[in-house]
Amino acid sequence: MTTPTTTMAWDPTRPSALQMLQNGQVHTLHAGTGTGCHSHELTALIQLIPIDSIKMNATQTLQHYRAVLSQCIDDAAEDTLDLDLLKLNLAVLHLSEIVLQPGTAETVRYLRQHHLPSLPDLMPEYDDMLQAAQPEQWEGYWSLLLKFVMHGCLEEAWRLLSKHSLYVAATTNTKDREYARTMREIEHSFLVMRDLLLLAPIPGGRTHFYDQEAEQIDEIEAVVLEDLDVHSHDYQFWETTNPTSHGADVPFTFHAEAASRKHKRWQNYVQQVRLSLVRHIPELAPLLAILSGDIREAPCDSWQEALLVELLYRQPHLQNVSRRARALAQSFDNTKEVDQALLQVMEGNAGEALHLLYVYGAGTGAALPAVLLALLCNVFVDAGILEGESMAERKIDFLCDASDAIRSSLAQTEHCDLGVQLSVRLLLPFSEEERIRTWVAEILEHYAPTTERYARAMVSLVRPLVERQSLQLLDATSTMLLSLYRPCMERLDFATAVWVLWEGVELELLVLKENRALGACSRTLALLCIDTAETILRLALAVSETEVTRLADAKVVGEAVVEALGPHIQDIPEALWLMHSMELVASLDQNDEKMNDSILQLLKGDSESGVVLLRTWHWHVLRIAQHAIDADIAKLDTKCIRVLMERFIQLSEYAELHSSNRIMDPTTIASIETALAQGLAKAFMFENARKAKKQQQDDNDDSRSNINTSNMHHYSLDMQQRLVEELLDS
Repeated sequence: MTTPTTTMAWDPTRPSALQMLQNGQVHTLHAGTGTGCHSHELTALIQLIPIDSIKMNATQTLQHYRAVLSQCIDDAAEDTLDLDLLKLNLAVLHLSEIVLQPGTAETVRYLRQHHLPSLPDLMPEYDDMLQAAQPEQWEGYWSLLLKFVMHGCLEEAWRLLSKHSLYVAATTNTKDREYARTMREIEHSFLVMRDLLLLAPIPGGRTHFYDQEAEQIDEIEAVVLEDLDVHSHDYQFWETTNPTSHGADVPFTFHAEAASRKHKRWQNYVQQVRLSLVRHIPELAPLLAILSGDIREAPCDSWQEALLVELLYRQPHLQNVSRRARALAQSFDNTKEVDQALLQVMEGNAGEALHLLYVYGAGTGAALPAVLLALLCNVFVDAGILEGESMAERKIDFLCDASDAIRSSLAQTEHCDLGVQLSVRLLLPFSEEERIRTWVAEILEHYAPTTERYARAMVSLVRPLVERQSLQLLDATSTMLLSLYRPCMERLDFATAVWVLWEGVELELLVLKENRALGACSRTLALLCIDTAETILRLALAVSETEVTRLADAKVVGEAVVEALGPHIQDIPEALWLMHSMELVASLDQNDEKMNDSILQLLKGDSESGVVLLRTWHWHVLRIAQHAIDADIAKLDTKCIRVLMERFIQLSEYAELHSSNRIMDPTTIASIETALAQGLAKAFMFENARKAKKQQQDDNDDSRSNINTSNMHHYSLDMQQRLVEELLDS
């Protein structure tokens, strides 16, 4: 009876999937529960996880995260995707900025952006109303104007008010003096409203579209209120970070008292002109009441809107803001559970912010929320808001979970390589932690790059870690490279295959140094060189079509090795053998004199490198030498012939001892012996001829140097003629 076995293997195309073969069936288990990732989220991930980290403080970092997520939401909105969870994540990020650095201006912008209805929701027919001759007659005109004021969108409020038919008529020339005087009074009232609205020093700016990092409000001058002593840039008194000063009186450092004085001066002026304005335009009464700080009758629909009105016009400081917000929330029946959680964050509970991100996105395996959770947790820990060993461990947990979410989500969208790259990039800044390095190693061990480009990118990412003498990362990187090497060899992409091995060898040199040969890539490269060299030597005299094809492929591999290694080829003995083997075989076709040196390097130089050349290679070299001698292709010197004969004698004795497993048949051995004898004779003849020629040249040089040209007539005519020719040649 046999027990069924289970075979498990990681799927190299989807690193989050584990394949199990059991009872003849393949089962797939997923290491992560990725939800997929649309293109806008992928773009956001790339921007959130840059290759080079830019040094920013905690607030700037969160502002960058929020800007990336906002752009993602804006782009995805065009595809009508469900963005409720991402919008909530954006709100949590924005609120976290306020936790890090409390400020009225940023709190106002937070409430405007995340808790108030947009203009289309307030008035779908807004654009049509602006084009009407009497827009104030439209239902909802005055309520919309009031909402603009309640939200602090005073520029939008003036734009709407300036379309009032009375103001349009007042700015039109008329010949009736009495009517013109009345219109001038009405026009003055509208212009007073303009100055009050467009110069209001309220926190957060005077428009819903204002963002401190994106744009600044244009400066304007007072038209009729010259004694107001408030300027259009005075809203910046409320800014707590990176203020842009348009005037000498705007401080670069936030001072609550200075901002409050500006705000109070403006509100006092509103109180002074309130009655006269209502007398000319009665509908402005509730609007002016709110501007002057009387917000009791403000028609608020939610606690967030009520808090916004209070911060803008009644109590623009953040003293006890969380308690005030909770009291307002209790007075509304439509307060949701998530609102209570947001209130806790507003009270400074940073842990609740992390909990919200987890519940509304990160816990589902979605890549973008998981990354935001990990990054936000890191910001809180670095800023000292969350402390303790447990929090440091939790930060690592969030990072590892986010890494898994990226890989599993992108694997479902056929972006496996990019997913692995992003997941490693996310972890690298935290690689001082042993758990993070182990996690990176796990990722690499289960990753098979599909192209050389992704392999290069990954090697460049992890090289700094390997340089720290991390043997664990070295082994993982070698495993990743070898997973690309094998398919490259199968599809005959030898150049990429050799590059992959050499990249691994270079990394092994960083860690193993003189023990480089222990590395997996070094061993694989050595075996590749040995197999290729043996194939080239064995098939050097091939005649069949199949063997010629195999020889051509082996030469391509050899050329790739020589090109990839370049000057480093001297450091790898096996690669040197391959190079000399290629030179030896090439000399058969080129009829050059390199064969002599190649044979000596292969048969004699191997002992100098400390590695014994394979014995079977000697027979191949002897056969090539025999062919060269018989065909008179190369002139081998006596030193080369003697080395060949020494190897021949040794191999002949070896063949005799192992007659049952003969390497060469007796006929071939006899023909090699005959060829070597002929080669030795030719070598002696060549050497003797060369020595004789050299001796003759030496004699001629001596005779020429001993003969004085003035006494040349003492010599025979033949000698004189030869001396003259030699003198002319020289």
